[in-house]
Amino acid sequence: KFGSVVKKIKNKINPEEYSSDIVVEGGHINKRDFHIRNYENKRTLGYLGPAFNMGFKKNQILYVSRNPHLMKVGYTSFSGICANTTYILETINQNVLRNDLIPFIMLSDTFVEQSISNVRGGVNPYVNMGDLESIDIQIPSTEKEQAKLSKLLWSIDLTNEENIKLEESLKT
Repeated sequence: KFGSVVKKIKNKINPEEYSSDIVVEGGHINKRDFHIRNYENKRTLGYLGPAFNMGFKKNQILYVSRNPHLMKVGYTSFSGICANTTYILETINQNVLRNDLIPFIMLSDTFVEQSISNVRGGVNPYVNMGDLESIDIQIPSTEKEQAKLSKLLWSIDLTNEENIKLEESLKT
């Protein structure tokens, strides 16, 4: 089960006193793209709503729980602030599941389908953490297999990122 290897981090903070000025809203996380390419600065925003009271750290996973069919999973490369409707996740034990594999698992078709099947609410659909925790996942059984898979997936991601930069360069 997903919940036996991944935990939700509850790092409630005072945004005015938090060490990072970066604010990540649900709209900053793109569909099926765990790279967070945009964000706001809390100093220039002026007002942060009361829901923006969660602090995340580099290499944690952000999951937008509203409208899960949009498949919004972010893998952070910095610390920042997010709303309480964005779940902050990380591995329970790095020896059981590598943290850097979680975004790939969460964007897999099987995980997305199971999370969508647990949607609640009509106008503003959402998924509870308990529903995510009950999702069956398959993970490689050894650290060596996970390291090999991680290296492969991240190299594919790097190639994709290079293609995106090349495409942007060609447009210019």
